[in-house]
Amino acid sequence: MKIAFLNQPFDRLVQPVKSSISIWTTRVAPYLAKNHEVVVYGRRSRLQKHIDKDNQVEFKLLGTLPYGVTRHLSRLLNGRALFGLPVYASMATYLDYALAAALDIRRRGIDVVHIHNFTQFVPVIRRFNPRVKIVLHMNCEWLSQLPREVMGRRIAQCDLVLGSSNYISGLVRDRFPAYADRCATSYNGVDTDHFAPGPERRVSGAESDGTTTDDFAADGAPKRDDAIKVLFVGRISPEKGVHDLIEGFTLAARKDPRLTLDIVGPVVSLPIEYIVGASSDADIKALARFYDGRYEDHLHALIPADLSDRIHFRGATTNVRMVEHYRAADIVANPSYSESFGMSLAEGMSCGVPVVATRVGGMVEIVGDGSVGILVDRGDINAMGDALITLAADDARRARMGSAGRTRSVSLYSWDVIARKLEEEYAAL
Repeated sequence: MKIAFLNQPFDRLVQPVKSSISIWTTRVAPYLAKNHEVVVYGRRSRLQKHIDKDNQVEFKLLGTLPYGVTRHLSRLLNGRALFGLPVYASMATYLDYALAAALDIRRRGIDVVHIHNFTQFVPVIRRFNPRVKIVLHMNCEWLSQLPREVMGRRIAQCDLVLGSSNYISGLVRDRFPAYADRCATSYNGVDTDHFAPGPERRVSGAESDGTTTDDFAADGAPKRDDAIKVLFVGRISPEKGVHDLIEGFTLAARKDPRLTLDIVGPVVSLPIEYIVGASSDADIKALARFYDGRYEDHLHALIPADLSDRIHFRGATTNVRMVEHYRAADIVANPSYSESFGMSLAEGMSCGVPVVATRVGGMVEIVGDGSVGILVDRGDINAMGDALITLAADDARRARMGSAGRTRSVSLYSWDVIARKLEEEYAAL
């Protein structure tokens, strides 16, 4: 079978790969390449000029205009929107990228094309490849948010629509019942060998790589001691709800002086139209207030002076250092307002750490029946604070949840499990 992955044009495929979608592609593609011919398309840029063939996967980089330019051209061609579409979903946006991929796919005689998120690529690929099987993989809610008529026409040209969680695929089934039988779920994955408990946290099935948290502390990162460490991992952007976590943590920290909070990730707010502007949810639309000024400034303003030494922004980091942050944590918290999956929860669980998350999107099915963590309503800072206090006070419960989380992550989110199921989906096409 000849398989092509069409990555988002703004994502990097060169190491270190940071976005969850690029990570998904660069981990699944080598598995499939054991038995199939695989090519991954990405955008050529100043930072991403060339990628050698790796593990029998060919990386093909395509030239394309910057998003700002295509956005301007799209508005010139279509006005502010076409059929109510935001500019990022219009046919003109990244059309040169889609055309270049479509022509190369035809030249290669590809059997299956796997497209991430950008629905406007579907009709372009289909126009030049009428017999190819098209898989549209959604890591966001656009199919349920953008104009139904346009999204329906694009889905009709797909052979399979994947959601990164049952929540996402369920939204598509509910809105487009005529195409429910071509919807399925493909979770985001975790390298469960890499994201594994350290030597200080022994849980069932855990393997140590020999690195100790003492070594990590010597390099200036968090060190395990008598503190109860709460960890947030992810993009620091309004929809991630970091402001609620800081307020909830403040309430908890007043009651338990052992609590500390590490915030790990880049300060990168998505364009407002991607999530906040696309949503009809009042709570999500209200996040627009944080786009007046820098979100980071809003967050620092929430930190009381007497707790400034217990709340730390650690910045973006490498995969190796990220593992040590998880291993040094006692609780992983995700306070997001919109989450198609919840990668930090799966990674934290894989490291044997209990989780606290908002009852949002794919995170509900990750946390499940509560055996691996606690769910709270989004925006409820009192409930967030109470959950942190509850887990901080009960070492045995944290240990039980950590062990259950490790087992759940290995069984559901390991890359070989995800790639094997995807291969079965392709074969069924």
